[in-house]
Amino acid sequence: MDRSPGRGTLSETPFARLLAEIWQKEFTGILTVRTAGGKRFAFDSGTLLVSRDTLAEKEFLESLLTSGAADLLSLSRCEDYAAEHRVSTVRAMLEIKLLDSARLWTLLERFAKAEAWLLFDVEEAEFEFEPRPAPAGPAYITNIFLPGLVLEGAQSLGGQLVQLRYRVNPGVRLP
Repeated sequence: MDRSPGRGTLSETPFARLLAEIWQKEFTGILTVRTAGGKRFAFDSGTLLVSRDTLAEKEFLESLLTSGAADLLSLSRCEDYAAEHRVSTVRAMLEIKLLDSARLWTLLERFAKAEAWLLFDVEEAEFEFEPRPAPAGPAYITNIFLPGLVLEGAQSLGGQLVQLRYRVNPGVRLP
């Protein structure tokens, strides 16, 4: 069995390369990246998933507010409902019909990808990959294809694509 990425720094193993390795070797576990806010990602057989354990709920709610997908009053009502009924804010959004399920899943996936893309050009951070079974209970989003995520992230970096290509796999020769 292949060894997991273990721990290291993003200056030694850039984030895009780390994702490529997780996908290629079909690792399952939790990746923690120690940045100012700290980020956690869950993987199952080399694909990214979003679970209650790894979703940065506060940041997700802020993204809904800043994108205009929800207003402050609705989000406050959602948080109150979640606390009162002891459910996640994601479930509360569905139960109070703040967002329909298709829209919510799209926003969750977009948020998860954006959280990963933020790390593509970060070098001053440590990471640790902990191999373990996929999170218990249902995941909000499953099977986010890592090569697609890396390519979308590369496109968002624009002129840095050549550098990212090298960082994903230093052995790649450019035409």
